[in-house]
Amino acid sequence: KSEAPDVIAISRDGNVIVVECTLTDLQTKKHNKAQKLLDRTNEIRAALKRSNAGSTICIPVMVTSRRRTDIEDDIAECERKGIVVYTQEDIEPMITSTINTPRSELRFQELKQRLDQAFDRLVSREREGQELAQTVNDMKAKFAQGEKMRED
Repeated sequence: KSEAPDVIAISRDGNVIVVECTLTDLQTKKHNKAQKLLDRTNEIRAALKRSNAGSTICIPVMVTSRRRTDIEDDIAECERKGIVVYTQEDIEPMITSTINTPRSELRFQELKQRLDQAFDRLVSREREGQELAQTVNDMKAKFAQGEKMRED
């Protein structure tokens, strides 16, 4: 078994992309590709830090031939962990664009943007959950206050 990622790519500005490829679901118990990718990315980050390149951005990327609609839950879990997922819908346009001059810095910015968007969605869901919890607490307090008024 190989303990290395499938691909390590470096953009012109020195940032690193760690890629794991799969044909299966992203998070099966037998092949937890997402966790393996995170572990490998963290090893690379640690090595970069030891070599005084700790400011280098290192993004984990999962590439699958599966369609986005088939693995939405897996994608959400990967994004929660900070992994960018490329599905069949993402890969096809990239293949057709390979006849153009490579622009690694643009691809890296796209990855960073997707990671930021996933983080924003996660924060938004957490905020909505907190707001819902506050609404429930407010309703409980009003109900308790109404019960107390009836007792008086």
